[in-house]
Amino acid sequence: SDKLIFYKEYPSQEHADPNDEESGGFFKILTMFINDSFIGQADSETCTIIACFACAGPVNDNCCLFTNVADGKFKVDGKEVVEHFLCIKAASVVNDFVGMGYGALTLDIAEECICINPGVPIDPTGPIACVGAGTGLGECYLVTTTGTKDGYMCFPSEGGHSDFAPRNDLEIEMFKFIKSKFSCSHRTSIERIASGSGLANVYEFLATKFPDRVDKAVHAQIESTIDMKGMYIATNAKTGTLCEQAMQIFASAYGAEVSSVAVKFIPTGGLFLTGGLTPKNLKYIQGPDTPFMKSYLDRGRLSHLCLKTPVYAVIPEDLGVRGARTCALRDLRIYEEKQKSVRSSFEHTSKSDDTYSLNNILLAGSCAAACSLLLMNLLQKK
Repeated sequence: SDKLIFYKEYPSQEHADPNDEESGGFFKILTMFINDSFIGQADSETCTIIACFACAGPVNDNCCLFTNVADGKFKVDGKEVVEHFLCIKAASVVNDFVGMGYGALTLDIAEECICINPGVPIDPTGPIACVGAGTGLGECYLVTTTGTKDGYMCFPSEGGHSDFAPRNDLEIEMFKFIKSKFSCSHRTSIERIASGSGLANVYEFLATKFPDRVDKAVHAQIESTIDMKGMYIATNAKTGTLCEQAMQIFASAYGAEVSSVAVKFIPTGGLFLTGGLTPKNLKYIQGPDTPFMKSYLDRGRLSHLCLKTPVYAVIPEDLGVRGARTCALRDLRIYEEKQKSVRSSFEHTSKSDDTYSLNNILLAGSCAAACSLLLMNLLQKK
């Protein structure tokens, strides 16, 4: 078991520094976190800190470069973290949806999920898939290599960039509009519709096609921001409005993509809807008559397969940092195999849940618009 020691969030843009050639400001965030927690006072000779950071961006060679933060200089590099912070013995960097996938393994489905489609009972060792609409559209899948839950491996996917397939005449017009907007010759991605940024594209199309239905006050509010357009559209989705129609189109496209994932991976271990847009917009997702479910089950000859797939909406939004913690724990086990001398500290036993050793600590982070960082201390019960 483990015990939460410290948790804090740091807005990435607020602390980003384009003049910092080393990390673009990430080291500043990590230094603040170490100083804010007591861990900066730990003895680096006896304390084993293993870190994992789940980052919203492509990961190459244990490094993620954030193209939209600090003029593209905000960087999380596992090798450089270990070199810069002597108290951290090992650090890995994974894609944010890999973190999301491992985080799904920690879910208490009865308490933390809402059933969207019951399907057949979950196979405890079956394939698992996650699809999450947030700022973008993320996807991943997991399979077990050992036949047990502990053996699950998560694999990243860029499925959010698969093609959008319009389903009616209005969506064909929208497809042409979005294709033109982004200067695409022949195609556009499902993420351009089924995400927070996609929701803004859908609304823009509708406002252009139906100018007489535009609510000027709402439109001005939406146009006044860059990052919050999706939120303003969702909060102004009153009956009969363009915002409501945009939400319906978004949910329909989201359901169609989740249906595609269901037939691609046949996730008998569960298909989990994550991301910030899912729990906030359940009225468009949950129920047989919602736009999401109508599209999800509209799979022709394979509709029966989608009907059998258990689908759950995830309510907590901390799966990324949970998954980073899971990865850090696995990294600790690998580190211990390589460093036998650490074994004696790991075998320390706690007298109670309120007393614990500083010898083995997991530092888990989820890095996107904010860097959410936590410390967990491993406890060994008698």
